[in-house]
Amino acid sequence: MTESSYSTIRNTVTVISCLAAAYTSYKLYQSTKSPLKNIPSPKNGVEELIGNTPLVKIKSLSKATGCEVYAKLELCNPAGSAKDRVALNIILTAEKMGLLTRNDPNQQGWVFEGTSGSTGISIAMICNALGYKSHISLPDDTSLEKLSLLESLGAVVNLVKPASIVDPDQYVNAARKACDELNASGKGQGIFADQFENEANWKIHYGTTGPEIWNQMDGKIDAFIAGCGTGGTITGVAKYLKSKSNPYVVLADPQGSGFYNRINFGVMYD
Repeated sequence: MTESSYSTIRNTVTVISCLAAAYTSYKLYQSTKSPLKNIPSPKNGVEELIGNTPLVKIKSLSKATGCEVYAKLELCNPAGSAKDRVALNIILTAEKMGLLTRNDPNQQGWVFEGTSGSTGISIAMICNALGYKSHISLPDDTSLEKLSLLESLGAVVNLVKPASIVDPDQYVNAARKACDELNASGKGQGIFADQFENEANWKIHYGTTGPEIWNQMDGKIDAFIAGCGTGGTITGVAKYLKSKSNPYVVLADPQGSGFYNRINFGVMYD
C-alpha cells in the first residue's frame, strides 16, 4: 500500500469517525431536548407556584380494585397542601374588593384566621410573599412543630384555650375579634379569612382544581373521592366535574365523623 493510499484511507476513517460522533451527539441532544422543553420558567413569587399539581396513578390500589386509581398531589403546592389555593384566593378576592391593598405605605395589611390545620401555614406563607402580616389564633395544645413553622413564616401566633365554637374565646372567634379590634383602632387594614364561610374557598377549586383533574384525565372520570375539612375542595371539584359529566362523588371521612352525622341524622357534633 502506497503512502498516498494509506493517507486517503486514514482521512476517510477520520471523516467517518467524526460523522459517527456528530450523529451520536445529535441523537443524545434529541433524547434530552423534549424533557428540557418542560423545565418550568422562573416565577415572580412563591404564589405563582400554586396549582397545576401532578396526577399520579396508584399502582397498588389500581391492581387491588381492578380500577384505574389516580391521586392528585396537592402536597406539591409550596406550603404542602390544597389550602395554598384557598389562602391565595381569599387574599386576591379581598384585594379585588378593596379590603386589602398590597404594598400600601400608609397602613399594613393583615390577614386573620383561626385554624389549627394547614390553612394557617398557607396564609402565613402567602402573606409573607405578598407583603402582608398574618395573625393566626389556634389552641394552646397545638404541636410545637406547627407553632415553630408558623413563626418562621412570620405569623403572629395567638394561643387560646381549647373551647366550643359557641365560646367567644374559641380560636376562630378569637381571630374574628382580633381582626375587628385592629380595624377599629385604625392602625392597620385587616380581613378575617373565615375559611369555613368564605365563598372564595370552594370557588377556587371549581375554577382550578376541578378543571385540572378533568383535563389531566381527558374527561375519563367515573368517581371522585375526597376527604373533607371545610368542604371547599370536594364541593368545588364535584360541582365542576358534574358540570362536565356525572361522576360518583364520595366523601371519605373517619368513623364518628361530624359530617356523616350531619348528612344522615341532621346533627353536627362539636
